[in-house]
Amino acid sequence: MRTRGAGFSDIVPYAIFLKRALVEVGGYDTCLHRNQDIDLNQKLRARGYALYVTDKTSCEYFVSSNLSSLARYAFKNGYWNIISARKNPGAMALRHFVPGAFVFALLLSVMTCTFAFGVRGDARLWLRMPLFLLGAIYGIGSISAAFQVSCRERSIEPLLLPIVFLVLHSSYGGGTLSALVTNANVSSSDRAAPSLKGVEPS
Repeated sequence: MRTRGAGFSDIVPYAIFLKRALVEVGGYDTCLHRNQDIDLNQKLRARGYALYVTDKTSCEYFVSSNLSSLARYAFKNGYWNIISARKNPGAMALRHFVPGAFVFALLLSVMTCTFAFGVRGDARLWLRMPLFLLGAIYGIGSISAAFQVSCRERSIEPLLLPIVFLVLHSSYGGGTLSALVTNANVSSSDRAAPSLKGVEPS
């Protein structure tokens, strides 16, 4: 959505909305610490509004300054995906939970590989195979993406991106699994969203 051309989309970054549309859907859900934009965009689409991305504007986007801050940011995003899905299931897409599935598969693969040390014969190979296949598929995908960016930017620095990808995806997926295990939900003590009653649409 940040690099595509102009056209209709299911979500718009750094959006400008009609005031009457925001009033109609109740504005942003301030109980959500993440995914407020995804939630709002879905509510607008559900009311028949269309979202349009224009390539006539630009924005300077500041990313996390180091891997630890990226990991914390990604973990919180993944964590709040579960809460957001419980509040508004229609807002979240399958892609939001792929990192969680990846981390779950990775954990299972590591467990089976560890178990293989106590097994002999062909069974040892089969128990190690899931981790090998998962690592190979993820590695090939990450390296290919990094190589494409490196060629496009004509720099060798993007070749370090597989490390960044792994930190991002594992932290994001870890947050999702953590929310599932702890049955995370928005606390009833959280402050309610401010009322929009009395606000005149423009």
